[in-house]
Amino acid sequence: MKRFNINPKLLAALTAGTLLLIPLSACTSTTETSNTTEETQSVTETVPSLTSEEAFTGKDLEIGYDENEADTITLKGSTAESSSSSVNISGSVITIKAKGTYIITGTLEDGCIVVDAGSSDEIRLILKDADITSSDYAAIYCLNADNVYITLGDGTTNRLANTGEFASKDENSVDAVIFAKTDLTINGSGSLEINSTAHRNRRRYHHRKRKGRHPGKRFCCNSECNG
Repeated sequence: MKRFNINPKLLAALTAGTLLLIPLSACTSTTETSNTTEETQSVTETVPSLTSEEAFTGKDLEIGYDENEADTITLKGSTAESSSSSVNISGSVITIKAKGTYIITGTLEDGCIVVDAGSSDEIRLILKDADITSSDYAAIYCLNADNVYITLGDGTTNRLANTGEFASKDENSVDAVIFAKTDLTINGSGSLEINSTAHRNRRRYHHRKRKGRHPGKRFCCNSECNG
């Protein structure tokens, strides 16, 4: 099962007090008539609370990194530059092909960061005042890896946006500003703003157990249609 991780404190607060209301229908026959009546009952079940230690791994909460060992991706309008040979740049599409830590800075005016690494690779993206906009696709597309960690750099302001309808470019029907086919964790103390004007604005995580968490200061999603 794949996981999406965001905000351990918020998750703990929600799971501790969340109630599931499950309607159950039971058919009972009577001796007075041949009719069958349905009785609907409501059963309330308390969801067990989880501590951060139970719900999240140490790597999920790890926000430290060594800048001297990290590679850089510098966004420059309609293209980018990188210090790593594992980063392929084709116009405004930047593809990360191998495990490692990548510090992303600058502005990408109409493009996408794609993670397409090995199935056992762990990728950490450090967003440091990164501004990524796509007119018809995801700003960050995690296509293949074992785990992807998006860390918001301390004191930084980051923005991801889609400004139009999502185009179909592969079999995954990408339709979200952050679209992940991998395990995904968002952490860090910086801020992240996600905006979309597309009518299908939602982050979709296929075949995964969702565990939302983002231990940061600010995480907001804005949609023209969904608010």
